[in-house]
Amino acid sequence: MRIILGMAIVAVCAIPHVHAALGEKLTVVQQSQSRAVVAAAVSHSAGYSVRHSQDAAGIAIREYAKPDGTVFGVAWTGADIPDLSALLGAGYFAEYVNALGSSKGSSRSVQVNNSDLVVQSSGRGNRFRGRAWLKSQLPAGVSAEVIQ
Repeated sequence: MRIILGMAIVAVCAIPHVHAALGEKLTVVQQSQSRAVVAAAVSHSAGYSVRHSQDAAGIAIREYAKPDGTVFGVAWTGADIPDLSALLGAGYFAEYVNALGSSKGSSRSVQVNNSDLVVQSSGRGNRFRGRAWLKSQLPAGVSAEVIQ
């Protein structure tokens, strides 16, 4: 029994962590310890799939992907804001940071709505939530309201 349990622990630890940014394909990649995914599952809906995961800090992250695997939206809930540079990707994160200078918001509430990128984030104390999506990548017949 100990051998089987030991093999199961080794197998779970050997599973690579999952991550994709807006506009990228869902892939399995190795992650740094700070962005480690401790649990992941995928659910499917008409026209898209959702990968549910939780990072090492306990932040729940949902990645919304088209049938070809392209991530069109992400959402998060937790005691802190996740690494947005990882979730948005380098190009969209830079766009987000640039837009923050001209957007109305506080550290508790942020609204960015550019020609393609939308980011909405709010929180208080240890309860944060947010979502981001690319308007141009929304699948046909799928509303941004599904990104929760």
